[in-house]
Amino acid sequence: MAYRGPSTSGGGGGYESSYLERHNDSLVEELSTKVAALKKVTISIGEDVREQNRLLSGLDDDFDSSKGLLMSYDESDWES
Repeated sequence: MAYRGPSTSGGGGGYESSYLERHNDSLVEELSTKVAALKKVTISIGEDVREQNRLLSGLDDDFDSSKGLLMSYDESDWES
């Protein structure tokens, strides 16, 4: 229902205005609940991203260590 401004007809304008106000309050409450849920999801995603970045950084360090260890061997060490 679209808001059409104050009612100019008889005594029913107060009721319509009151109805619209309650309806708007209900919609605001609904939106507020959805925003709060979205905020929780967003925070959770951020925490997951930070954790995954930490794990990836650790893997990068492990691969660098392995690369250094493998490069320290001379090819002649592999020939018997």
